[in-house]
Amino acid sequence: MLRALSVIGVLWAYSANPAYSAEPPTFEQYKVNELFDKAPAPVDVKSHPRAKRYRQALSASASQGPNFAGHFRIVTWGCGTACLELAIVDLENGHVIFPNNLKRDYYQGVRDGTEPFSFRKDSALLVVAGSPNNRERLGLHYFLWKPDELVDIFEIRHSFSPTY
Repeated sequence: MLRALSVIGVLWAYSANPAYSAEPPTFEQYKVNELFDKAPAPVDVKSHPRAKRYRQALSASASQGPNFAGHFRIVTWGCGTACLELAIVDLENGHVIFPNNLKRDYYQGVRDGTEPFSFRKDSALLVVAGSPNNRERLGLHYFLWKPDELVDIFEIRHSFSPTY
């Protein structure tokens, strides 16, 4: 594990890459070249035990096309005050994934306007602001999409103080 001081707090980095940089990952580093341009498959509510419960939100969002990693759709919904849950729908086959290491994001400590989730259609990187799964480490958490899972690759502790 790499530990270094940062202007905004303490920086943690996780990587299997020995040529790792202390800089946060960027969307461009994890570019996805093949973008989905077909009609999305119907959401398969049998693909995950929780999918049936959220079928309406999943189907409505998936019908809008990909917004993440080429052919996936990130779908979010509220789970209480300053809390969001998410699922990832594979638009090629309709399978729904509820990532085990990112069940919820508690973003009550994010007070500077930073969005709880940042992602792009052409990138496999997901940036989460807050406390994923109610970790005690408030900050920016970087996840990389691998087949059917999110891998925690980088973290920056951050206080998210409001700017006046």
